Amino acid sequence: MKKKTKSSDPKLMLIPIYVSSDPPLGLGSIATYLKEYSNFTNTLIVDAPFDEAIDFAKKLSPEIIGLSAMTIHYSRAIRFAQKIKETKELKNSIVILGGVHISTLPESLDQVFDLAVIGEGEETMLELVNLFRSKGKNFSNKDLRNIRGLAFYENKKVFQTLRRPLIDPLDKIPVIDRDFFSQRYFEKSILETKKAVRLSGVLTSRGCPYKCRFCSTSLFWNRIRFHSVKHVVDEIEYLMKHKNIDFISIWDDLFFVDKRRIREMIKEMRQRKLLGKVKFNATARANLVDDELCQLGKELGVVYFNFGFESGSDRMIKYLKKESVGYEDNKRAVILCKKYNICVGAAFIIGSPTETEQDIRATINFIKFMKKYSNVDLVWMSIMSPLPGTEMWEIAKKRGKVSNQMKNWSIFSEYSLEGPMLLDESLSREKFMELFKEARANIRYFELRLWFKRFLNNPFYVGWLAIKDLKFLKFFTLTRAEGKEELRD
Repeated sequence: MKKKTKSSDPKLMLIPIYVSSDPPLGLGSIATYLKEYSNFTNTLIVDAPFDEAIDFAKKLSPEIIGLSAMTIHYSRAIRFAQKIKETKELKNSIVILGGVHISTLPESLDQVFDLAVIGEGEETMLELVNLFRSKGKNFSNKDLRNIRGLAFYENKKVFQTLRRPLIDPLDKIPVIDRDFFSQRYFEKSILETKKAVRLSGVLTSRGCPYKCRFCSTSLFWNRIRFHSVKHVVDEIEYLMKHKNIDFISIWDDLFFVDKRRIREMIKEMRQRKLLGKVKFNATARANLVDDELCQLGKELGVVYFNFGFESGSDRMIKYLKKESVGYEDNKRAVILCKKYNICVGAAFIIGSPTETEQDIRATINFIKFMKKYSNVDLVWMSIMSPLPGTEMWEIAKKRGKVSNQMKNWSIFSEYSLEGPMLLDESLSREKFMELFKEARANIRYFELRLWFKRFLNNPFYVGWLAIKDLKFLKFFTLTRAEGKEELRD
């Protein structure tokens, strides 16, 4: 039974700017945290295209609208906020921005936003909701100054309050209440597996011990923190029993980082008679993969290891990952996963500083090498995007491609093949696109092979999908945008 909402509670709408097939766990965590620690249940998460989200908001008339955006979606978040302010029924709503982008570059806050949450949002949103409860919209900047983890405009400049400490222990955050999410997230899907399954995601940790030159999420989380094994298995059991989930994606920046923790998870799941009843995919790192890790993964039920291989050039791998992993590690990981019948997902990046045609051809050759391994299922490639706070950002700034107060954030769409932002001019744009298309042509082989496996396993489901939505054919196009979502506008 849900706790009753107080009559003084404001209405809170949380909207992820990125439209995805995966539930917005970060917003779900905030909604659950408010419910757990402040008896606040007046939250609605709306994950819908632009016009639908506006229509929902007009009907609800929320006092607070929270948006979450990464850098590549920041320009869309600004347009969305502008639309809110232009809508008669919503113009008085307080619009709050959160997410990785604004947390790593607070000075880029656009004046269309009333507030920004910097860093983890749970505690900050809790204090904001309680401020609304006590004062409504009659709060002052002085009130806001007492809340850590905020940015807002004061005297025409961005003012930041003190940084909020990280939540520790992480178990203070309760298991996310999936009732805040649309039921569509718990229907059967085939887009991440070979068979139609009910799939959902979990986060068992926040952060990563490695600091790759291009990664902004490690900056966002600052350091790695783990949920206890009990908390993790509680969430797995909840998904299995209450949402009929039989496949779970572990979205940690790096899940396979501590063998002892994996052993404890296996023990806990065995005690609860859950072992063998759910499958997982999880993130791994090539330099950490060995026989023992593969054996533990298999015992836990992990059938996919997802790797950020980044390149087929040993020089580029070591540059991007600060010498912590190399080409031979990547190659060995593929071979070991084949030995243990573990599927491989592989991510690559091209367009990095100092990358040459020879380096990109090494990546293409590594992709060709993986064709020999039937366990390599998912291969995708993106163009290097210089995200705020990273070394790539500083390089892009020095080369005059970005600035902390830039206005045109739409150039960050790494999926814009017509005009990708290239950080190195040693290769002409024409030559770069030629190499990119050659790489994509080789990646298409894995997509066709995976869809063939899906058809063999689920012929009627795949046929139904083809009839229902022909957009799935984008998986076979040569220059398809990796992970491109439906545009809101």
